[in-house]
Amino acid sequence: MRIDFRRVILIGLPLTAVSIIAHLLIAGGPKSRASGEKSDVNFIDSEILLVRQVRLHGPARKDVLWKFFTTHPNERVVDVVEVGRSGGAYVLTNLKLYRLNEGGEVEWSYTHNHDGASKVYAAADGTVYVHAYATDPGEFWLLAPPTAWKAGAVFVISSDGRLKWQIKGASARDEGNPMRLAVSPTGEVYIGTYRGEVMAFSPKGELIWKDTKSKCPNIALNPDGSALYGWGQGEDRNFYLCRWNPKTGAVKWRLQRPRHILDMSVGPDIVALLEEEVREMPKRIDKLMEQNEKLKKLIEQIEKGEIDFNQYLNELNKYWLEKRFLVILDKEGKFLFQLQEESRTVGEPSLIEPPLIGRERVYVISQTMDLQAKIMCGSKICALSHQGRVKWSRKFDEANGLQAVLLTDENGEQLYILESIYASVQGESIVHKLYHLREGGKTEPCLTVENSIDLRLIGGQRCIYLVIEDVRTSAVLALQVYR
Repeated sequence: MRIDFRRVILIGLPLTAVSIIAHLLIAGGPKSRASGEKSDVNFIDSEILLVRQVRLHGPARKDVLWKFFTTHPNERVVDVVEVGRSGGAYVLTNLKLYRLNEGGEVEWSYTHNHDGASKVYAAADGTVYVHAYATDPGEFWLLAPPTAWKAGAVFVISSDGRLKWQIKGASARDEGNPMRLAVSPTGEVYIGTYRGEVMAFSPKGELIWKDTKSKCPNIALNPDGSALYGWGQGEDRNFYLCRWNPKTGAVKWRLQRPRHILDMSVGPDIVALLEEEVREMPKRIDKLMEQNEKLKKLIEQIEKGEIDFNQYLNELNKYWLEKRFLVILDKEGKFLFQLQEESRTVGEPSLIEPPLIGRERVYVISQTMDLQAKIMCGSKICALSHQGRVKWSRKFDEANGLQAVLLTDENGEQLYILESIYASVQGESIVHKLYHLREGGKTEPCLTVENSIDLRLIGGQRCIYLVIEDVRTSAVLALQVYR
């Protein structure tokens, strides 16, 4: 039996209510148009808006290869992936998949119309794979109509924009919905479901093998596709890590872990686990859900100001984490080293993302949470050897958020960091700063983006991609990377 984290969202409703309402207000309006398409709606010119926000520094000033825009918040960019060696990229939005050439011009688009679209993959032949998770607003937004529910899906689309095959759940609440997706360089597809199954399909959509016993559906392939790993919770409610032969589905090993696995990263020869120590979480969650009426009353008291919100956060925190751990194993599951940091404690750093695995380094990001202000207040990235020795670290004392991408090819590795800072300039605003980090943690500024709602960093082989969200537009900037 696994923990159903979709139920847990109710517990965090006071924390997310404001952001959900804001998102719904922003997301309304007429049909969007993508870059290069016509529209009768007279919006602020997206490119003028972007130029006003973005300041480029140093050599990056000459290296913006292309810009892609949507012009209404109904359509949001969610992911970008490069198209093999032929150049260009696929841009995935919540409504469509776009094929862009090397100059950023749209060659074709495919309408999937699934708001749960979250990730896009591309095989060497240009076939593209879209993963859309199940959207069930009724789980966390009580006023959402049933028509908003959608089953999860995997769409497989040819290089010329035709749907080749697809897999869908029966309904939004069907446990057979695809939970994780992994794609090999040659086009084999691996799907983990909410039931705990792991399935392998040929590039033509034929079932190769199916594992219903391991209960490790959170899957990931190593870079060359020769090893498939997964984690999950077994029927005994213990946590497990598993490795399969991706060709045959044979289980090479299955290890019980002492803590809940939040996420993992897979390199050529090592596996990095981000784990958390849990205080009787299943029992406490079940107890809270049984007392749902009391929870609703508590929310009403908080909204009326009858209960102090910070006090509520501190009490709620007792139900969750104590500590987080970074654990590194070799490809045979042998323990190499462990890094521990306090979590959810004022003034203490917390490991927040799975690490980046390079040829010689493992890069780990930690952030410090200020529970009183309810924001992150300072971040750090640390470079470790594969044996766990600290090589260098770099602090970002003003950062309220930190993202990193690692670009690796035959010429070496490059690390880029995106720092987010909340600043009081004409009211609350956000400043994002992109840096190139060299060995030793030395930073080279690349660009600054001001006043955007959100900014995400995506890594490729030829470029790095910045996804910029604003009230009136969602955009992608492709920045060429120096080798």
